[in-house]
Amino acid sequence: MNNKIFYKTDDFISTDYAYREMCNLIQTNISDLFANDREINNCRKEIFPIIIMAQYLKYKKVQFVGTKGNSIDAILKNNDNDILNVECTTSIDYKTKQIISEYNQEYGICNITPRTKAINIGKNEEAQNNSDILFNGSRHKRKIEQQNNASFEECLIDDNLIKQYTSEDIQQISNKIQKGIDKDCYKEFTLLLSVEHVLPKEKLQDYKKIIYDYWINISKNPFAGLFIVIYDYLLCSEYYKDESYNPSLMPVPIFFSKNKYESN
Repeated sequence: MNNKIFYKTDDFISTDYAYREMCNLIQTNISDLFANDREINNCRKEIFPIIIMAQYLKYKKVQFVGTKGNSIDAILKNNDNDILNVECTTSIDYKTKQIISEYNQEYGICNITPRTKAINIGKNEEAQNNSDILFNGSRHKRKIEQQNNASFEECLIDDNLIKQYTSEDIQQISNKIQKGIDKDCYKEFTLLLSVEHVLPKEKLQDYKKIIYDYWINISKNPFAGLFIVIYDYLLCSEYYKDESYNPSLMPVPIFFSKNKYESN
């Protein structure tokens, strides 16, 4: 890893500078800049979402501290030196993304639907959809089976799929809240969730309403706010209007809510 990468510093840096540097990274061949998938995933889960959050909430400076091993991923600061602490989580299925990449290398192209999952049949996991990718073994010794043709229903973005998305996301949010309660941490932090769903405009409001109704009714929630960014090709293209960007690496802010903090 190049030690001059902008977020590898202990200092606060300008949010605008961080955004420009992040865009420069994804406008080039990002694989050449990072030594491993973990670093790329860290940018998707934490670094870029934090920058987008700082922009959205109008915080002028950001400090990335997630690699320090403590219960905080970033600190945002505005011109009045008000501080906002950020903790990140994600529902992005990195295992499926990795298996899809390996499938494409072996078979040429993967038949992806909004319901596609990587299923480890070696662990007795069972497929739910024709478009699921069945595999056995660990990386570099993996056997991947060819997919069946996806059904029409698997491609539909219906209410059941929105329920699946929100269930996955709420589980990640709930895990962080429970950790905060158990370890007495994250008080007045904002929780940042990065997701990767197919959410057309007509379903986006349904998604946000379910998340909002859940969020405002949590008792003893240590977090003061929830912020969600989404990696979605269509929303990204519409939001940024720049064909030079890589939409698979560009998060779009879709949700922010403050919490009714309960101290009892």
